[in-house]
Amino acid sequence: MGNVSCDIAFNDLRFTIQSGKETLQLLQGVSGCCRSGRLTAILGPSGSSKTTLLKFLAGCISGGRQEGTVLINGTAARDTCFKSRLALVWQSDILLPTATVREAILTSALLRLPGTMSRAQKEHRVDQILAELDLTHVKDHLIGQDIDGTMSGISGGERRRVSVGISLVTDALAIFLDEPTTGLDSESAEQLMQLLSRLANNRGKTVVCTIHQPSSDICSLFDDAMLLSGGQMLYNGTWEAAETYMAVAGYGRPLQRSLAEHFLWLAKDRGMAVPNLARLHTLSWRVHSALEEANCLGMENAHILQEIIIEEQQAPKKAKRSAEMASPASVLHVPDMASDTWSSRASSRPSDESSSSSAAPALWEGASDRSGKSESGVKGAGYLQQTCILCARFARSWMRSPVSLAMQALQYMVAAALMGAMYYRLPNDVTAGVYNRVASLWFVGMVVVFMSGNSALTIAYTQKPLLRREVYAGHYSYLPYYVAKTVTTLPLQVAYTTLYVCMTYFLVGYQPVAANFFFYSAIIFLLILISETLGMLCSGAFRAELTGAIVLQALYVPLLMFVGFFQTSTPPCFEWIKRISYATYGYSALVKNEFQGLGLQPGDDGFDVPDAETLIPANIQTTLSLAANAGVLIAILIGLRTILYIQMRLTIATKAL
Repeated sequence: MGNVSCDIAFNDLRFTIQSGKETLQLLQGVSGCCRSGRLTAILGPSGSSKTTLLKFLAGCISGGRQEGTVLINGTAARDTCFKSRLALVWQSDILLPTATVREAILTSALLRLPGTMSRAQKEHRVDQILAELDLTHVKDHLIGQDIDGTMSGISGGERRRVSVGISLVTDALAIFLDEPTTGLDSESAEQLMQLLSRLANNRGKTVVCTIHQPSSDICSLFDDAMLLSGGQMLYNGTWEAAETYMAVAGYGRPLQRSLAEHFLWLAKDRGMAVPNLARLHTLSWRVHSALEEANCLGMENAHILQEIIIEEQQAPKKAKRSAEMASPASVLHVPDMASDTWSSRASSRPSDESSSSSAAPALWEGASDRSGKSESGVKGAGYLQQTCILCARFARSWMRSPVSLAMQALQYMVAAALMGAMYYRLPNDVTAGVYNRVASLWFVGMVVVFMSGNSALTIAYTQKPLLRREVYAGHYSYLPYYVAKTVTTLPLQVAYTTLYVCMTYFLVGYQPVAANFFFYSAIIFLLILISETLGMLCSGAFRAELTGAIVLQALYVPLLMFVGFFQTSTPPCFEWIKRISYATYGYSALVKNEFQGLGLQPGDDGFDVPDAETLIPANIQTTLSLAANAGVLIAILIGLRTILYIQMRLTIATKAL
């Protein structure tokens, strides 16, 4: 599989988006090619649509209006197949900080490589990648994350190589990288580019990367280059021929300026250089396209070239230099300098229909889509395998985060201790006993609602970027992730619930009856699960964590305000809030569970109260039994979890990157 080439040709790519009332054309008829076995750099100033072109070629651009064609070895790229045969490394490294270097790459291999490969074979491939990327010496180091400006774990250059390694486990044909040297020191940046050059030259990969201001040493590693400005292609050819090309076009490089700096200077000259070079590139592309067409049709090349040149000469000329550049001598000279760029494209073009149809299997044999297929046409890990692999990863992550686990446990302990100190050993007289029980149970429920929801929202926001990247890259589907997360967090939720209910129940002094204790625990557990689900729903609905947190707090206010504790009767206009609030049913169940069968000492009137259920304020009662209240909570939990699954599937599909 590694010997299969992947020559990419693209023609007249256009990408338009709507920004308010303004229409922005990010790509304006861009044409060119990227060849296998070569490192192609996409250069240009900020805002030149380098990343947009990279996304377009990688088939992961979304939104807006897309036009143009992308050919792989002369065959139209099928979106789902092509994505499975490329490696995509974005500017930001989103990795699991609690995983080691080897675990991060091995997890990708276990999820994506075909089931026909044994685990030993997959581990062997991972070890090969580690050696090739010079990561063997740090394979057992935690990746870590940037905390307060310091790196807790491996270095930035090593993190970037881990990202490349994760993408390489399927032996991809094409590798796309967005600003791979960003954030790296000069030495790390050069080492990374040397690695990419080796992948292209030694292993025949098609390597394409965007880069802003490369050093001279990095530029010497380029095989081919593209120059963009304002969504227009100004040059696409070999790096060696670039300086001569610009000189013949009338834009020679001053001695004090490096070639990369000269490229960027030309790309910023919107008055003369940009329109002239864009027009010249378009003409040279049309000339070579005509040459290929002539070869296919058996026509005379000169005849077609003459028609194109005459058509170009008759076009309006905005400047004298533009007219000179359109002359036959100049146009015919450009292909000679850039002929290397187009030679592979011409040679890869099939000579007849039969060869065209036979070219597709060579490229797409073993291609896959995001549903789990991997190389050799065999599926990678199935749903059950994905779930098990992710469960193991979640478990490792929790075990390596003792501080996080301890802090979550501590917040429940502190809240329970404060509750116990405030309502320690509730009195059993009618006057104080009723009020203190009603108040303490409201606080017990309110604390778990706030703490569990806020914690779930924060954790979800930290996990969401990695989830989106991995689901989009085809590592796994969302369903196994959802199941694995639920399964691995359940023991933690049970542990936190047990800790909280034991402290609050016995410190406050509720009824010492086993059945009441276990029902109390079950209701608290359901409130925690529902609140966590609500927090995750807010994290999925909003990109910004601050926005999600604000909305979550805003939801808590009406949900907790109208449970019946703060008023003797609910205003009719707010009755619907009370009916849909899960806190209403949870609070009512907790109160009824405590008051049923509770005997209170005589009050001021001197009468004993053998069953305090009759003293429950009417506005707290839901008229439902204990079991019915619990059933409503279970139904709400199932409904919200279902909505959460659907929401995350939709948001990941539409906002993958």
